[in-house]
Amino acid sequence: MGERISQAEFARRVGVSRQRVNTLVKKGRLVLRGKHLDYEESLEALAFDDPTQPKKMELGEERVETPNSRTPSYRDAKTMREVYLAQMAKLRYDEARGVLISKNAVEAEAFNLARVVRDSLLALPSRLREVLADEKSPKKIHSILEREVRTVIAELEAIDVG
Repeated sequence: MGERISQAEFARRVGVSRQRVNTLVKKGRLVLRGKHLDYEESLEALAFDDPTQPKKMELGEERVETPNSRTPSYRDAKTMREVYLAQMAKLRYDEARGVLISKNAVEAEAFNLARVVRDSLLALPSRLREVLADEKSPKKIHSILEREVRTVIAELEAIDVG
């Protein structure tokens, strides 16, 4: 047998109205011991209650809302709204300062830069075809390829990505 508490105390602990607790008592869904509720047993019974109703259970001193909670209270909704507005204001501020940039802008720039790299590398064989065809020395071929790759890299480094 668990702790015995009043209906009002049970309502306060689980975050529902006293009227809701009274209704659940009348329906026989909460465990009464005389005039008081058995807290632990009633809490378990409440977990199997109507999924459209808000349910809160206490774990130690921390209140935890169960997944099938209905909607937040007015105070919680107002707090969530203020937090959201503050977060949005900070994002707009950071974007205006240039600290943040759009994900789409980054993706577009990365795509364009990757295309330039790809095109530069694909152009190497065509550009070097005649030069390398005349060479017989592997060291000379290596030297020409390395010089051309470094030239492409230098050109890519010179691109302004800002």
